[in-house]
Order: sequence, then C-alpha cells, then structure tokens
Amino acid sequence: MLLQFEDMYEYYPRFSADAINTSTLEALLGMYIECVSKDMVVVARATLYPSFLRLKTGIGTGFGLFNFIKDWRDPSDNYYLQLIPAIEQYINAINDILSFYKETLQGETDTYIHLRAAAEQKEPMIVLRELVEETLDNIRNIEVLTSTDQQLADICRRHLMGYVEFHFRAKRYRLTELHVDCQVEGTPISA
Repeated sequence: MLLQFEDMYEYYPRFSADAINTSTLEALLGMYIECVSKDMVVVARATLYPSFLRLKTGIGTGFGLFNFIKDWRDPSDNYYLQLIPAIEQYINAINDILSFYKETLQGETDTYIHLRAAAEQKEPMIVLRELVEETLDNIRNIEVLTSTDQQLADICRRHLMGYVEFHFRAKRYRLTELHVDCQVEGTPISA
C-alpha cells in the first residue's frame, strides 16, 4: 500500500496527493469505527456523529481530487480546492441516496441515513428527502461557483454525471428494480 501512496505524487500536486492518501487512511479508520460500533445505538442529539463517520468512510476528498491531475492548469491556480468540500458532500450523499433502496431491502440500519434519523429523531424517509434537497442545493452551488470557468464547470458536471451513472449501471444497487427512467446527457441508462 505504501508504494501506491507514493505513486500519487507522480500524478497529483503535492497537496492533492497528501489529501488523497489521508482520505484513504481516514476510510480505514472509519471502517474500524464501524466495526467496533456495530451494535451501538445512536442517541438523540448526537447529530454530528453520522456526518463525522460518513466523512471518514466516504473517501469523498480523495475521489474529488482525482479530477485534478498534476499540471491540469497553472500550479498556482488552486481555485478548485474550494470545490472539494462540495464535491465530497455530493459523493457521499449520492451514494447514500442511491444505496438506500438496496440497504432497506437488506435490512441495514447502520447507514448514514439511519444514523442521522436516530440522532435527529426523524423517520429515515424524512432524512432521505432532506438529503436529496441538501444535495440538489449543493450541486446548484457548485454550478454557481464554476459559472465563470467553463473548464472547471465541465469537469464537475462530467464527474457528477459519471458518478450517478455508475450507481445506475452497477447491479449491486438494484436500481433497475425500481424501473426508473434515467438519462445522462440525453442517453438512457440501463443496467
């Protein structure tokens, strides 16, 4: 694994490589926390805990930074870094939203949506709806932040569309069972 960490510096700026590697290690920590807390009941008002755990397990920072390889622009142009928290949010949230169906069928209750529902004393479906709205607001904010930079806007849009498409094509999410018509850039997606 150490060799793979070192390889990041060949392809990404130093900060990005450091953050990708850190995000990977944080995911391992998050998975460990999930294992040791498997039977833990999340109490009401522990509202920061679900996000704390999700930020660890989601690897969103790393996945977001994969979009910005070394020398994609002048090295002093770091504007894209301001987008990483928003990209991280939608990476985690879209996965949580599009995983909800299969997780519900499997009876999983240790998911972000269920943990948040317990902490906020809400029904999981209410949290799911709120997460969808939060994510749509976040995506609209990314569009505003990139509105004067077509190259950056294109990168963010392609990443978002590819990420959604991945979930619809991957059989593990079982989304075809819902018979949802989904199109990316006008092309129907089928599993």
